[in-house]
Amino acid sequence: MRTFPIVALASCGLIEGTECITADNPEATARIIEGPITGVGFIGGGAILQLKNSVRGTATAASIWSTGAIGIAVGLESYDVAFIISLYLSHAAPDAAVEKGAEARLESSRR
Repeated sequence: MRTFPIVALASCGLIEGTECITADNPEATARIIEGPITGVGFIGGGAILQLKNSVRGTATAASIWSTGAIGIAVGLESYDVAFIISLYLSHAAPDAAVEKGAEARLESSRR
């Protein structure tokens, strides 16, 4: 299985799994949400690489974090938010792939 679906499912599952203990306590729900936000941010931080003259992986890190946000939104039954984030990612991700391919071709032509 790929990383992105796992992040979304785990984030959603964490929210849904704790719903029975946080149902009447918005503060508890907020504390539960902080966990995936922090954890997914840590995973995304691991995707960022600092090279000699550049930093790579920031788009991947942001995409992983956004995928976690989709899972949290679905877990909170905020489907409109999940849809908007998904829609944006589906349009932004192809652009990032095109940019990455263009950068690779540019670097190879410099050699």
